[in-house]
Order: sequence, then structure tokens, then C-alpha cells
Amino acid sequence: MVPHDFPMPHPDLLEQFVDYQVPPDKFDELAQYDGSVIVERTKGEISARCTRRR
Repeated sequence: MVPHDFPMPHPDLLEQFVDYQVPPDKFDELAQYDGSVIVERTKGEISARCTRRR
């Protein structure tokens, strides 16, 4: 679990990865879209974390 405080405190429990080369000029747009979107430029991956739904 990863503690996460936006939009309210909650744990992120699931992270999924895909192979994708994100263009460097798009990093800021992805960060503005959602802080749980993670770009691993060296690995050529993008992932997203989320909480489980009850």
C-alpha cells in the first residue's frame, strides 16, 4: 500500500504498467492530469496506481 492524500487520505493498492515511451514534453501534462500516473523514462514504462473500490 502507498499512502496517498489527494483528493483525501487513502491507500493506493494496485499499480499497473504498460510499455510506453512518453515524450519528454508530455511529462507535465500527465502530472497535471493525475498524480498517480508515473512515468519511468529509463524503463520506457508508464503506470497508474489506484485504490480499491468498496
